[in-house]
Formats: sequence, C-alpha cells, structure tokens
Amino acid sequence: MDAYGDTFQVAPERGACACPTHLTESLLATKVPFSTWFLDEEEPEDPVTVGDLIEMEAFEVRALTPDQPEDHPDLARGFQFEAWAGDEVSCHYDDDARLAFDAAVGRQPGIGAVDWEDREVLYITAPTMCEEGVMTAMAGALLDRRVRTRRLWGWLRRLSSRDD
Repeated sequence: MDAYGDTFQVAPERGACACPTHLTESLLATKVPFSTWFLDEEEPEDPVTVGDLIEMEAFEVRALTPDQPEDHPDLARGFQFEAWAGDEVSCHYDDDARLAFDAAVGRQPGIGAVDWEDREVLYITAPTMCEEGVMTAMAGALLDRRVRTRRLWGWLRRLSSRDD
C-alpha cells in the first residue's frame, strides 16, 4: 500500500500470462507497410519488418512496477504498461486514418484501454498480458491497414491544402 491508498495490479510474467499470442518468427519477419501520407510525402526507403522496429528500439513495451515510484500514478490509473512507438513507427500510421493507431491497439485481444499520452508514449491496460504479448498486440495494430489508409475527408483536406 502506498500514498495512493491501494495495491496495484501489475502485469504477469510470460508463462503466467493469458496472452492470446506472443511474438513469432513469422510476425517478426512481417514487413510493415508505409502509410499513405508518408508515401505521398516521401520516397520510401527499404521496407522494415516488425523485428526491425523492435531491434532499433522504435517499438518497446515496459511493464509498470510498484518498485518504481514514477510508475505509481499510472498504476493507480489502472495501467500495467508503458509503450513506446518512436519516430520510425510514425511513418507506418496516418493521423487522418480511418482507425487511429491507439484505437487499433485498444481493439487487440487482451487490451482493455489505451491512453496515448503524447506522440510516442502510450499507457496500456492489459492485466492478463505480459510485455511480449502487449508488443504483439501493438504490432498487430500497426499491421491493420486501417491505420494507414486515410479517411476521405482527411485526404480531401490535404489535397485542398496543396492548392493554396
């Protein structure tokens, strides 16, 4: 018990979790398509895989722990994980997409809630999942084509701003 008045629900370790799935070799080797906005603005470099994003530390998940006082406020809000989706990830989703990246993460099996605190940090409620399971859920969200495809009004807005 601490200043927040409760004990915290922390994430289980792998093996004690109830994750729907974990990282597999095929998932790690899956190429992550670029978003439509990125393809409109940039000449794409070589495609990256889920494994590449994890290896370059552009995609990370950390279980929050009561041992770290700075984690207490987020644990008290009911979150078990802090996730990082760095700049290298942002070219694979579109802010004007039909499905926002954080909403796509929230729709993954086992994920209860997502708070997209800023451009790169997400707080995730997934009390039965381990770090690797949450990473798998984030990869699944990033591979959902709806996070890359613009809604029609977003596309029209961008098109009209080019005419100015």
